[in-house]
Amino acid sequence: MKILPITVDDHFSTPCVIALGNFDGVHRAHQALLREVIHLAEQLDVDSAILAFKNHTKTLLTHSNQRLITSNTMKYQLLESIGISRCYELVFSRAVMALEPEAFVKSLLLERLNVKGIVVGYDYRFGNKAKGNVELLKRLTAVYDFQLYVVDEILEGEEAISSTRIRSLIESGNIQEANALLGYEFTIDGTVIHGKHLGTVMGMPTANIEPIVNYVLPKFGVYTSWLKIDGRMYPAATNIGKNPSIENEGFRIEAHILDFNGDIYGKTVQLILHSYLRPEMKFDNLIALFEQMHHDVATTRKILNS
Repeated sequence: MKILPITVDDHFSTPCVIALGNFDGVHRAHQALLREVIHLAEQLDVDSAILAFKNHTKTLLTHSNQRLITSNTMKYQLLESIGISRCYELVFSRAVMALEPEAFVKSLLLERLNVKGIVVGYDYRFGNKAKGNVELLKRLTAVYDFQLYVVDEILEGEEAISSTRIRSLIESGNIQEANALLGYEFTIDGTVIHGKHLGTVMGMPTANIEPIVNYVLPKFGVYTSWLKIDGRMYPAATNIGKNPSIENEGFRIEAHILDFNGDIYGKTVQLILHSYLRPEMKFDNLIALFEQMHHDVATTRKILNS
C-alpha cells in the first residue's frame, strides 16, 4: 500500500474509490466497509484508497488528546492486509475543518484526489460543523460524477460495532469481547525502557513498555498476553496500572516474558492482550507480590498453551 502525505492543494491523476472516516481500530465494521471499497474499485477498474487523517479529528474538535485503539503504523498495516492500495494521509487542521461539505467533496475529493466512488458508513458526517451527512452525499451524486456506497450498521448482539463501544470494553477489562469486535487482539506498540529492576532482583524480570501513542487505557490489572519481539511471539504475564505495592511507581506496563532472558532495552515491541486475569492488588511486602506473580505466570502459561 502506498502512503501518500497530502495537503488540500495537491492533485493526483490516478483515479480511485475512496473510504472516508477515522477508522481507529480498523474493527470488523470498518473491515466490511473497506471490502466494499475494494469491490467497487474493481468494478470501476481504479485503485482502492482511504483518506486518513494523521491526527484524530476529535483531538482538534474537543481540544483533547484522543485515546486511540491503534497507532497509525498498525492502522496502515491492517489496511494493507485487507487490500487497500493507497492511503492519502492528511493533517486534520482548522483549514480542513472549515471546508464546507460540498467543497470538501467537489474540490478535495473529486478535483484533487480524482475520486470516482465514495464509500462511507451510515452515520458518516463531514465538513464545517459536521453539516455534511449521507443524505447530502446522495444529493451530490446527482450533481457530480461519482458513485456512492453506504454501509449499514453491523451489529454484534443488539449493539452496533463501533470504535466507541470497543474503547469502553477495553477500559472495563472486557478484552476478549473487544478482541472479538476488532477481529484481532488489541495491540499496544511501545518501547522497552529501564525500570527499577526489582523483578530482576527477585528472579522475575519484567519488560517496562512505554506506549508510542496515547492508547485507550485498559482496566488496571494483570493480563495474559503475547509480546512480539523482532517478529517472534513470546507469551507474557503483563501488569497494567500503578503497582500499588511499590511507592511512587506511577503508570506502568510491565510484562514478564515467559522463558526469555534477552536484552531488549530500547527495542520497539508489540504487546498483544489476550485476556484479563485479575485486578491490580496491593501486597504487604515484595515476597507476597512475587508469589502472586509466580501464580499469574502459571495461569498465563496454562491459558496460552490451551
